[in-house]
Amino acid sequence: MSNPGLCERIRKAASADEIESLLSEGAKFEYASVTTRTRWTRCAERRKRELLAPPKPEKPEDKKDEKKGKEKK
Repeated sequence: MSNPGLCERIRKAASADEIESLLSEGAKFEYASVTTRTRWTRCAERRKRELLAPPKPEKPEDKKDEKKGKEKK
């Protein structure tokens, strides 16, 4: 199995500092295209928003096993 790409590592980053260090690591890739660099930036922005967002409360499970309406025979 190969090493994960930079975008994948950014998605798994635990802090904003780690994201910034990964982006600075990406700046060293001199042959990376503009599209690839833009993808890294978008991944970093998305992950930073995820880290800053408050956790969503869990929703109670719906009772979908119960049938509603008339039963067909």
